[in-house]
Amino acid sequence: MVNLDSDLTILTVSFERWPLITLNRKLTTALNPESRLSWIVVDNSRTGNYRERSDSTLQVLEGIDRDKISCDQRDINNFHHALALHRGLRQIQSRYVLIQDHDFFVIRQNWIRDILLNMRTRNLSLFGSVWSPKLFTHYRYFPSVHFLLVDLKRVSVDDLDFRVDPHMMPVWRMVNSRSFPRWIPRNIAVGMCPDTGSRIYRRFRHDPQCKFEYLKPSFFPAVSKSFFMKNLLKLVLPDQLSKMPKRKGYWIERSFLRKQFPDFDRKSLDEFFWKDEPFGFHVGSSKTIKTKEYNKVIQWLEEVSDFFSKQNQSKSAIDLDSFQSRLREGISVFCAVKNRNRFLDCSLASWVRRPEIDEIIIVDWDSAERVQDIIDVHQNGKIVLVKAPQQQRWSLTKAYNLAARMTTRSSILKLDADIILRDDFFDGLALDKGCFFSGNWRDSRNKNENHLNGTFYCGRKDFFGVNGYNEKITTYGWDDADLYGRLEAKGLKRKLLPLDKLAHQPHSDETRIQAQPDVSDRKREIKKNRKMCARQAPWGAQNNMTPFEVLVISQSPPVCEAIEKKDNSPDKKR
Repeated sequence: MVNLDSDLTILTVSFERWPLITLNRKLTTALNPESRLSWIVVDNSRTGNYRERSDSTLQVLEGIDRDKISCDQRDINNFHHALALHRGLRQIQSRYVLIQDHDFFVIRQNWIRDILLNMRTRNLSLFGSVWSPKLFTHYRYFPSVHFLLVDLKRVSVDDLDFRVDPHMMPVWRMVNSRSFPRWIPRNIAVGMCPDTGSRIYRRFRHDPQCKFEYLKPSFFPAVSKSFFMKNLLKLVLPDQLSKMPKRKGYWIERSFLRKQFPDFDRKSLDEFFWKDEPFGFHVGSSKTIKTKEYNKVIQWLEEVSDFFSKQNQSKSAIDLDSFQSRLREGISVFCAVKNRNRFLDCSLASWVRRPEIDEIIIVDWDSAERVQDIIDVHQNGKIVLVKAPQQQRWSLTKAYNLAARMTTRSSILKLDADIILRDDFFDGLALDKGCFFSGNWRDSRNKNENHLNGTFYCGRKDFFGVNGYNEKITTYGWDDADLYGRLEAKGLKRKLLPLDKLAHQPHSDETRIQAQPDVSDRKREIKKNRKMCARQAPWGAQNNMTPFEVLVISQSPPVCEAIEKKDNSPDKKR
């Protein structure tokens, strides 16, 4: 587990914006109750009382004397900020440093834990926000210094140079001057504007040893008379000359602030999403914060901060073991997905049509795709979405065990995202005591029906009587055969599911194993897992399933979040 007490320090440079810092610290503390924050602020306003602002979690450093900076006066603001960042970096003793503008507000619950865990599991060097796509003169596809998380074990402090490159300034001033010929398109200025992150961008953007990830900005391309001409130019021009970024999925056309605050002017702030969920917003790119309306902005920010603080605090934790006491007669479908929206959309449409099904539990195993959108289309009041973040690698046994533990009906039907139910699926399908139904590749009539082998229908008590899926199987294959073998060893009779009443959506083997990059041959993996299970004692009550902390995010529609507790092991006895 990431040691939040010592692994992260937040570094901020302030210039007469202490109300923003106070508000930001308050919100950050409320959203990260398990974290002991360590914050360094370099006070560039040099008010003289900077030491009085320090406390147990905040260290305030004297800023840079602006009058002693030797540079072109037109670059003074950038250099003033950059040198303050360098002064703060010399005080960092943690592995990670988060360079955060005082007016960049994060609204995600437990975001410190999540981003640090993301850095470690994905071996990232940098993580952060980007410049808004509307500011085409700035660099793109790379984190900016508004919100920049750095792993100092992977990136040397000496390589973090925030000074503006003086060699870029003459060209930028020439292109940006009023005397520059108007007949020359402004497209030549794409990515040319130098700022405090320009040197870091040029140093690391093509470095194969530096993996980075960035937040997606909220962006609504303006539609005007020249809109179609601009889109035509976008198709013709290369990315480095296109005012509109050409990389697919670079931005999101959604706003989480506008939904909750109808009077919000999206031109005033930049919103950011992470994993298709709201993450934070930045005020500094607008002129609003610099106007006479400053006090009104502060008041509005206080309202926004209070809203998200209370919203996230309202999440209630639930005990997975408590679902056992909620059991009722009926049928639960349980499924787990990772980047399977195309198949889930078609399959889910067939599931919700079955009146026999009382609930559908779907675990989103950290999909890059937005599963919520598919759920919203088919939501009939019976679908429960369980989001499992920070799961970079697909693990069928862990994901489906989690889904099964969330069920509340006496009978459970396990379906993959690519399985379609016919309208007569349950006709004549009597789940008598002492039996279970499953697919069987030996009885399939073609290769595609082989993949119905993993579908089964059994009593919930029978499934947990053998402790569910064997979580020692961490790669593709043999998980279903191992489960069926243990059910039969318990005395249950295996019956064949009616193959004419369900169907598998065909796809390639590459699609099956794409979330397990270390697996190249599924047949070899099945054989390896079969041998492993034969050598070891059968999975059972002596083994523990992976523990999760489950939070209820929304009651209607029902949405939960399941956080894996990394400090426990599935094999450790309780």
